[in-house]
Amino acid sequence: MGDQQNRRPALQLFDRVQQLLAEVGEPTSLAQLGIARSEFEDSLHALAKTAFTDPSMRTNPRIPLISEIIELLRVGFAG
Repeated sequence: MGDQQNRRPALQLFDRVQQLLAEVGEPTSLAQLGIARSEFEDSLHALAKTAFTDPSMRTNPRIPLISEIIELLRVGFAG
């Protein structure tokens, strides 16, 4: 139960950010920006490699695998 209580503020924040984006008419995905899925998929591995080699990645508590970055990018495309 403690984990759920700890997650509640984060989930509330995510919900509020989604509401704010809707209120101001901002896209919530790369697809909503008009990027074609084929173009995205063609660039996906290069995008993931660029993200992986970014120096700011070293400040993360855990360095993600390239496969995890790809999954995050796919979620970002779909929204």
